[in-house]
Amino acid sequence: MNLPPQLEKYREVIESSKRDTISITTSYDENLGRLDSKLGGEPYWPKSMDYPTHSHRPTLPMLLFAQINFEDLPEQDILPRKGILQFFTTGVDSPSQEDIKVVHHSKIDESNMVEDFEEMYLSIIEDAEDAEDLEMMMDEVDAILDEAFGLVKLNFESSSQCVTAGDYRFASFFGEDSGSFFGKFDDNRSTSELYHKLSTPRGSRIGGYIETVHDDPRPHECPEHKTLLLQLDLSEYSEGEYYHYLFIKPSDLAKQDFSDVHFSEALYI
Repeated sequence: MNLPPQLEKYREVIESSKRDTISITTSYDENLGRLDSKLGGEPYWPKSMDYPTHSHRPTLPMLLFAQINFEDLPEQDILPRKGILQFFTTGVDSPSQEDIKVVHHSKIDESNMVEDFEEMYLSIIEDAEDAEDLEMMMDEVDAILDEAFGLVKLNFESSSQCVTAGDYRFASFFGEDSGSFFGKFDDNRSTSELYHKLSTPRGSRIGGYIETVHDDPRPHECPEHKTLLLQLDLSEYSEGEYYHYLFIKPSDLAKQDFSDVHFSEALYI
C-alpha cells in the first residue's frame, strides 16, 4: 500500500482496518434476463409467492430496483454462494423504510417463475387509479436510472478497502473521529483528500465500509445493523452524490436471514 509521507506513521492502523469487499460496476445490456444481476427490469419471481406491494396500498405492486444473483459474484465469504437477493421500491423520491422491501430467494426454480409481468400486475391492481400510479412509478424509476430501466447490468469484482473517513468505525481504529484526526495536519484538507482516495469509498459495493456525504446513519438510525450489506452509488444518475444503503445485523447475515434489513439514503447536491 502506497501511503503519503504524512500518513506513513499510521500504516499499521490503516492496514489493520482493511476489509474484504465486492466492488460493483455497471454496464448497459439490452439482453438481460430474469436471473441476471441488474438495476431495474423484471425480476426473478416464483409463481407461488405473493408479489411485493405498497405497504399502504396492497393493490399497487412495487418495482424491482436491484437484483443480485449470488452465482454472479466472485468467490467470496460475505454472502451465500447461491440464490438471489432483491431490493424492491415504490419509486418515490427520498424513499423511507416502508417504501422498500428486501427479498431473498435461497433456491431458484426456473420452471416455476413468472414470465408475463403485465398479466401479473393486472391481477394485483384493482382500478384505473392503480394502473396510472403503477405507470407513474415505472417512469420515476426509469428516470432515476437515466431512462435505462432494465438495461443496467451489475458487474462484480473482489476487492478490499481500509476504513473510510465517513464510516462510524473510523474512531475505533484511530482513537478519534475523522474530523479531529485530519484536523491535526497542517495540510489537513490535502491529507483528508489523499486518504479519501486511498480508502476508495465511492462506487457501489457489497460489504466493506461506506461512503457518506453526511454522518454514518447507523449509530442513530439502526445501531444493531452494523454490517453494510449493499451500497448503491447512484451519483451518475443524479445531479449530486446519491447513495442507497442496506444495512444488516451481523447475526442475521451469519444465518442468511435477510428479513430485517435497514434502508437509508444520502444525497448531497
